[in-house]
Amino acid sequence: MTIPWPDQIELIVFDFDGVMTDNRVLVMTDGSEGVMCNRSDGLGIDKLRDANVPMMILSTEANPVVAARARKLQ
Repeated sequence: MTIPWPDQIELIVFDFDGVMTDNRVLVMTDGSEGVMCNRSDGLGIDKLRDANVPMMILSTEANPVVAARARKLQ
């Protein structure tokens, strides 16, 4: 069953951890962190962008990983 889109979408807000990632964290010996992202998310983001749907990623952490992934996804 396909659920129709609303007539107008003002904004889609994605959490980063657990939405753009698999909710695991990789902790390096120097204390830095890394996460595993799914590249398939990029396809979904592209489809939303093609449909002119405004999006943003929201995170409670100031983490360079979030910024780097957001830049990559544009």
